[in-house]
Amino acid sequence: MVSFINALDVEGIVEYYPSRRTFMRFDFGDTIMRFGGTTFRFASGRRSLRLGTSHNFQLAAGAGFRF
Repeated sequence: MVSFINALDVEGIVEYYPSRRTFMRFDFGDTIMRFGGTTFRFASGRRSLRLGTSHNFQLAAGAGFRF
């Protein structure tokens, strides 16, 4: 039996400037992990099963003032 994990990290940033001296920033991301690739051997031959995916959503927000 062989198993492995694949991972993909998707991220994005949005910045908003309501005035010349202030800003807001939003960072978001999702780490997607695939659990799969497991191969079982049966008398009739091999069979591969895909076990599923897992998501880990992350969000961060911040604000700032420039001098």
